[in-house]
Amino acid sequence: MTGSILITSRSFGTGNKDTCHTLENAGFTIIRAESQHDLHEFSAALPHVEAWIAGTGPITRDHLAHAPRLRAIARYGVGYDAVDLAAATAHGIIVTNTPGANSESVADLALTLLLTALRMVKAGDNAVRRADWAVIRGREISSLRIGVAGFGRIGRSFAARVSGLGASVLAYDPLISEVKTLPKRHARAAEQTIETRFGRPSGPSALSGENGRQQCWY
Repeated sequence: MTGSILITSRSFGTGNKDTCHTLENAGFTIIRAESQHDLHEFSAALPHVEAWIAGTGPITRDHLAHAPRLRAIARYGVGYDAVDLAAATAHGIIVTNTPGANSESVADLALTLLLTALRMVKAGDNAVRRADWAVIRGREISSLRIGVAGFGRIGRSFAARVSGLGASVLAYDPLISEVKTLPKRHARAAEQTIETRFGRPSGPSALSGENGRQQCWY
């Protein structure tokens, strides 16, 4: 099997596995390019590629018009927002994504940042470096009720981590309408609404549940 694959995702692969090397061993030619997808920069490569492994950069109708041999676009991430799906369909190009590709890593990082803030790690590190040994008191995660806005793969993974450390979780997602869709550990419906507990949300995510209520669970 031969052909050229354009890779513009900044991260591609799992762990220490060299996925580009695997593709090359299968007979493919790998073309690496920047993730911004500058059309002028890509003009020489696009006419020769059969597949495109892309990150978050836009893939427009103009990009596809320069890629007559392109047959597949694989978004290394969640969603298709950056791809002109209508143009891809018109050109007979299959578009895929990789839901869950980095969900666990993002949940890990979110937990890391939360613990760093709760335990005053940055302030403590700065103090020790200037030989200041005064006590800096943080907060225990097990004493907290943590709000999670958005309860998709990342939100659920993060909730599992903090609930495992003893915190209770209050989750909100306008796209979840039934409590039974939640994991059992989060399946007790709260009587309070997001509006009464935190104030009315604003922006695109401020969608109403049944009877106009902003539903939440913990």
